[in-house]
Amino acid sequence: MRSRTPPIADTIHAFIAEVQVGKSRETARTYSTGLNTLLMYLRQARVDPLKAPIAKLDPEHLIDFPAWLTGEHFRGKNNPESVATYVAAVLAWLRFLVREKLHPELAAEAERIRDVYRSLRRKSRRLPRA
Repeated sequence: MRSRTPPIADTIHAFIAEVQVGKSRETARTYSTGLNTLLMYLRQARVDPLKAPIAKLDPEHLIDFPAWLTGEHFRGKNNPESVATYVAAVLAWLRFLVREKLHPELAAEAERIRDVYRSLRRKSRRLPRA
């Protein structure tokens, strides 16, 4: 018999609690912002993160998240730095899910998700002028 998995939101809260212990306060706040935005996206995708077990999270939700960010959340504004920041938070949470073995099916798709997210990174960054 398979044990019931925790709700999606609970796994995010557990991850943020872990980050608060091991990382800077700013990192925890940044991850919280990105993952709270993911929760908004899931609600719009008709997945209730407070009730839906983590096992119900589909890899396609994570793959479609960046497009939702640029198209709806940021309302089409070109905001690649913010998208990259939110995506970094989701990737850190994904590593947590894989490490804690909370979603084995998602773990099998983790590399594909990482590849999609890596393609969003800016290829070159301009250095500030002195």
